[in-house]
Amino acid sequence: MFLIVLSAFAIVISVYLLVDLAINRRFEFSITKFYLISFFLPVLALVSIYFSYKISKMFFTIELESKLKEELLKSDFTDSLKILTKYLKESFHTNLNVFLLEKDEIKAIVCNFSFDNETLIKTLNSPNITIKKKFNNNGSLFLTLESENSQIMESISSEIDKFLHIIVSKYIFEKEKFDLGKREKYLKKFIMFTELLDKVSHSLVLEEMHYTIISGAMSLFEADKVSLLDVSKGKGNYTFVATINIDYSELKGIEEKINSAYYGEHIDSIVRIGKVNYVQNTFEIPGWYKTIENPESWIGIPLLDLDNKVMYVVSISKNNTNAFNKEDIDFAETFARNVNIVLAKNLLIEKYRWDSITDPLTNLYNRREFEEKLVYEINQYKKYKTPFTLLVLDLDKFKKFNDTFGHTMGDRLLVEFARVLEKVVRKEDSIFRLGGDEFAVILRNTNSKLATQIAERIKLNTQRINLNVPFDIGVSIGIKEYEGESLSDLLKTADSYLYIDKNKIKN
Repeated sequence: MFLIVLSAFAIVISVYLLVDLAINRRFEFSITKFYLISFFLPVLALVSIYFSYKISKMFFTIELESKLKEELLKSDFTDSLKILTKYLKESFHTNLNVFLLEKDEIKAIVCNFSFDNETLIKTLNSPNITIKKKFNNNGSLFLTLESENSQIMESISSEIDKFLHIIVSKYIFEKEKFDLGKREKYLKKFIMFTELLDKVSHSLVLEEMHYTIISGAMSLFEADKVSLLDVSKGKGNYTFVATINIDYSELKGIEEKINSAYYGEHIDSIVRIGKVNYVQNTFEIPGWYKTIENPESWIGIPLLDLDNKVMYVVSISKNNTNAFNKEDIDFAETFARNVNIVLAKNLLIEKYRWDSITDPLTNLYNRREFEEKLVYEINQYKKYKTPFTLLVLDLDKFKKFNDTFGHTMGDRLLVEFARVLEKVVRKEDSIFRLGGDEFAVILRNTNSKLATQIAERIKLNTQRINLNVPFDIGVSIGIKEYEGESLSDLLKTADSYLYIDKNKIKN
């Protein structure tokens, strides 16, 4: 400011003296004074103006850089790079493209052109238009100019160095923050996975275990839809046993597709190989249900039975494409290994439990389970008035059949009769072999009138059993609707009705 004032003062004095000389002629003229007035003072003025300009520009630049640093410090890593790029563009009147290279992965921060990886790598390796600034062993910053200009490149590189420490500190801070968040997320995921395995291990029945597995998968993979598909019966008989966020109509559509001979290869390959399968864009899979309207990402995880054959497939979906990365696929394999260990233990326990409550010949429930389920139904009736009817059944002249055709044929008859019962009664009903040729059926939510109709169908289908032997096969049935009596009274009454029905045959 002082130099500006001095320059202005020198100019004013020079002009004043020249005017005074010309008009008033009071100034004693000499050649020395002439040079002083006409040359030295203007030069002094011009020099003062020049240095004033340079100093003011320096102060302006310092102020501009100070504001830029303040903006950079307030911004995150990516925004700070964009702010710096804008500053350099305005300062040097050239377009810049900024790329970040991390572990062989290139990320565009500011880019004014379209590129493929091959073109980009060639560009970044061109020393004539590319400035490289290394952050650390993991990251490097690349800036590319639109044209070759070594002078501008040197100036930009020098300018970047002034702010590089801020950019690097932002990068390191966000990297450490990301790594810390990643470790926290991994720890949280590990705890969730441990809890899932513990819940699966303590599941008492398969249905409970099914839901535990898919609800755990839903959280661990942050999925939009999860299902558990039973594939143990082979292609054409794939069946969903548990789902989350899939409605019934969609479920039937999916089942129809994957059981078709032309579709469902993504499931079939898991069944054949027993390995995790994934699809980053379900639009690419022929016949995928609703794929055109709703492309998804999908992972299929195999769960094995006691013979190491694929028993279930856990299907995990997200409502956008390319949603799963390598870490998700690796974790899916970890999920499969660990859940399979727990599942094998549960299946073994279930097998022991099933063996203890079922008849080995017919695979129906045995007497022990009959008594427990009957007690349960009685309690349900007392609490909620839920009706049920008991059927007790006895094959007619079974001893004579055994004596005539042998015990092997007798066992065949028992098995065929068991299949008749399974065919006639509903899935929610329970069938038991009490011993010998004695059977029982608990018909839930059924009165005696409906039970009588079911009994007639059982008799009709029993008469149709064909073992290629000359014997009229029949069955006697006692029907008793529960009306609040004791367990022993219920059984006695049902048995009495059975003998009444059997006596009709004798007569």
